[in-house]
Amino acid sequence: MHDNNNGRIRPEQPAVTGDRRLWYVMIHMKPEWISSMLERENKGELIDWRQKKTASRPEPFSFYVPYFDIREGHGLEVRNDFRHFVFICASKLRMNEILSSDWNTNTRLRLSHYRDRTGQPVMIRERDLQRLQIAFRQQFIEYFTGVPPRRLTSFGVGSKVRIKLPYWEDLEGEIRRIHVKTSVDTASIRVAFVIQGLEREVSFPDLHEDDIVFADDQTRQLLSGKVIENFEQEVAVLLGHRYAVDKKLSDEARRTYIAKKKLQDAPRLRRLLSFADIEIEDDDDRRRFTALMLLAAVMLGDKRAVREYKSQVRQWLAQAEGVNTFTDACLAIAMFVVTRNPDLRTAVKAFRNTHPDCPPIISRFINKVRDLRTRKA
Repeated sequence: MHDNNNGRIRPEQPAVTGDRRLWYVMIHMKPEWISSMLERENKGELIDWRQKKTASRPEPFSFYVPYFDIREGHGLEVRNDFRHFVFICASKLRMNEILSSDWNTNTRLRLSHYRDRTGQPVMIRERDLQRLQIAFRQQFIEYFTGVPPRRLTSFGVGSKVRIKLPYWEDLEGEIRRIHVKTSVDTASIRVAFVIQGLEREVSFPDLHEDDIVFADDQTRQLLSGKVIENFEQEVAVLLGHRYAVDKKLSDEARRTYIAKKKLQDAPRLRRLLSFADIEIEDDDDRRRFTALMLLAAVMLGDKRAVREYKSQVRQWLAQAEGVNTFTDACLAIAMFVVTRNPDLRTAVKAFRNTHPDCPPIISRFINKVRDLRTRKA
């Protein structure tokens, strides 16, 4: 067991030696329970007894639960997040086995990855973990370098979702209310389901983002994997609907087609703009994302959003003094759609032609707006 008097790690935890191993940073809301389960998992006690005769001993792993070093009343002022951290040193395969085990997937509160802003699992070096352990045991810590656990920021009232809990996981519902708790990375939500023809609202008091999945394909596609690239592809499709119309159509047929697409694309554009508050750490990614928001605002006809994003894009372009990078090209093509200044499109083409490594999305944007009528700014 853990010695609370001198803050030593419990006996089952290996001593920290060297700096080659990487530790996954995990989250669990019940540290005492998850510590017990990980200990049993590590000893092979959770294998189905019917398979014990043939199952080989599972790959051992190491883990550390800071909760036992961060007890209340020890004079430690620390964010509540720390009490829910779990550090695991294991191979990727073993980590997947732990996360997909019955004891983890069949419970409401699951062990889950602590992720960065791109959605990738966070890992730290062993010496960094050692520093954290020392800080925890000495009852002093000021901050943790990383991204806090994602709260339910990707969901909003009206989102179509499925709840990954027994009985509810096969039902599609609509979020009616969200109350984000400030002390932990969970939220209370109320979801409306249609059950046997009748609408029923159900409250879920403690949900983590991993307990909810989007029911609509568009949102799932936008927010999975590389978010900026997903938005670029979506905007490119919508630009084609608006500007790259078949020249063989008569003027009347073209107007009819564009009017139809405007109506059909409006929900998709509103969805894009609804994610305007996504926090993006990288400066270039943030500027590219702003350019995409400007294009979406122009196509939707949202004048207020156009003014806001146009001002930011113009400022960044002025600072760049020309189209010299991929990010500059994204900003310029967005500003071209707004102003119809042909010099901007020409500058983007020149950049593409002189940079063989230019991402293909720039050529795609150019092709979508190639027939757009121009005018001097």
